[in-house]
Amino acid sequence: MKNHVILMLFVVGSLGCDRLKLDEQTKIQIQLPQAQSVMSHKGMVTTFGGRPVPSGVTGSTPINCYLIAAGGPEEALQRNICKRDDTASVSTFAPRKVGLWTGAAPAGSSLSFDVPSGKDRVIYVVGFHAVSAAACRDFKAHGFPNDSELSHPYLMGEKGGLELKPGETKDLPLEVTFNENNRFDNCKGPDFPEDGGGEGINSPSTPTTLTVTKNFFPFQKFANSSCQSFDLILEDSQGRQSSFGSPFTVGLNVEMEGTSHSMYTNYEDCNADVNVQTTFTFPANTNRMQVVFRTVYNYPTPVTVTATSIASPSALAFSAPIMSVEDGAGIAPDLFGPDRLLPGVCYPMTAKLKQISNGPVYNYSATSSNILYDAATLGVYSTAADCTADANPLSMVNFPSYQIEAPLYVKMKSSTVMISPIIFQAGTFLQNTKGLYRGDGTATASRLDIRGINQFGGISYCHNEPHEVFFTNEMGVPLINTTATTVNLSGSGLSFYGNTSDCVGASNPIYAVNIAAGEVSGKYFVRPNAAGPTAITASLSGFISAFYGINVNGPTSLLLAPMGPTVLGNLACMQISATLLNHNGSILQNQSATMTVSVLGAESPSSFTIYEDNTCTYPSGGSLIISGSGPAVKNFSVKVDNQSGSLKNVDVTATALSLPVSNMLTFQISP
Repeated sequence: MKNHVILMLFVVGSLGCDRLKLDEQTKIQIQLPQAQSVMSHKGMVTTFGGRPVPSGVTGSTPINCYLIAAGGPEEALQRNICKRDDTASVSTFAPRKVGLWTGAAPAGSSLSFDVPSGKDRVIYVVGFHAVSAAACRDFKAHGFPNDSELSHPYLMGEKGGLELKPGETKDLPLEVTFNENNRFDNCKGPDFPEDGGGEGINSPSTPTTLTVTKNFFPFQKFANSSCQSFDLILEDSQGRQSSFGSPFTVGLNVEMEGTSHSMYTNYEDCNADVNVQTTFTFPANTNRMQVVFRTVYNYPTPVTVTATSIASPSALAFSAPIMSVEDGAGIAPDLFGPDRLLPGVCYPMTAKLKQISNGPVYNYSATSSNILYDAATLGVYSTAADCTADANPLSMVNFPSYQIEAPLYVKMKSSTVMISPIIFQAGTFLQNTKGLYRGDGTATASRLDIRGINQFGGISYCHNEPHEVFFTNEMGVPLINTTATTVNLSGSGLSFYGNTSDCVGASNPIYAVNIAAGEVSGKYFVRPNAAGPTAITASLSGFISAFYGINVNGPTSLLLAPMGPTVLGNLACMQISATLLNHNGSILQNQSATMTVSVLGAESPSSFTIYEDNTCTYPSGGSLIISGSGPAVKNFSVKVDNQSGSLKNVDVTATALSLPVSNMLTFQISP
């Protein structure tokens, strides 16, 4: 394989405009070279790691399949990293950072995609040997084929220092050379998700299984008598998350106590018992979906999930674990800290007692929990020194009297294992499992990351768990901070606080958070001030900023609905229901509000009275309160004494103060 044949490609830049993103794009178009096979006897094909090995641009296994990628100095063009995994020796292949890619396409065809216009753009050409035409396909839409069908990727050419201008067209010669030293193994980053072990170029192929899972606290358990959720995940034959290039629909049944129970796509619909679902559709290129349902009162109760129909393909297998409804007041330990660990690094974490329903826990006397884990791949310790020395590993976590937290240090020992679980199991505690994943990359911090809840119930809602900001390496793996550092926080419609009491009281806002030396993250609390989608930004000079999208469900509107006729006799009771709605039209949950009501059209000599209830029994003192518990609905009533002598239009206007949303409803009152 010393035949490093050089071909010529041309990159053509032309005007393109992405009006949705409001930025300028340049179209990159590449004509791919023809494959030059001089031998097709498959018996002579050699393999490496189960993959065919290319013979160059000619020979029995030529490079016959291509993709192209683009990089640049901006974060969006550096968010993925392509690298070679050499364990026996130091790799001569320098990692490349890319932000956009498209492919694959067979040799002799062409590829094109839009790249943000600007300076210092880099174009990469990547080649493979595909054993069949079916293996060289649109990888984004259909996933990467099995290892036996596609060689490792090879960097065939790159052109850097490009300034791409909209409206400009120019030919750029790009040398394409096959060199066996330019083999790399995978690409990782936001466009190459690691969930389930998928790794870039060696990422999942077509899904073969639909799996039910609940891997968040409490593992495979649900609190009783409440709205709960699990995830549906599409996986390929190797257990890696994958997706279809077109929508995929499945019919489901959730059974408890021998009875089928209603399912929903979100918690708002579940709490309001509206929009019941029996089928769930994955959008194209989506591998995960949430299913919400209401649990029974009794516990422990098995939860059985079955597939009633699978639209396509019919051969897709279905897998659901053993799950159960438990006492919401039951207690189980959970592990707080990063779930991706760089091997050999001691991470400070916290074991914390939590109610299954996430309610408050009180520990009046000393308690403990056994912890089970694979000592060959993972270590758990009480001090940083023990962790570093791999001495005195723990088999039990102690929680002193009146304490619900215990510090731990955790180290992943193996550089090859993908996931290693920790199991908390003892005494009166319910069992809980936490999976820890192996992270890759260097021990050098280069970017910031944000983690926390991404759905808020409403304006002025403070979640009882903090958000966190991390320093991470180039692969997004959290690292230990070595020097106390202050990170800036910002976000449209958001306020930040150092503790829960300040957040609830909206006092002492902060604009930055400190990550202490020796810690993994800095914690803070978020209070939304406006409904709709927004994002938290964490920034620090010299680091790639983090942008964490969140959605504030509402309220975005106030619905006024008559509870009776809209043409009434004099002094009749006008019954009205006021409901705060989310942006998707569902009823807002657990949002308190003070509402004022005004009546126009009942001017003197007529008069009116507003009542707290819908039977005109209890006059209002000037304002109405929407409770902060359950659906944000307030029923009230208005009585008008029409002394005008004629039919009168009466406009009732309700306004939720400080949110603000309002609406008007019109009645007619006879004299």
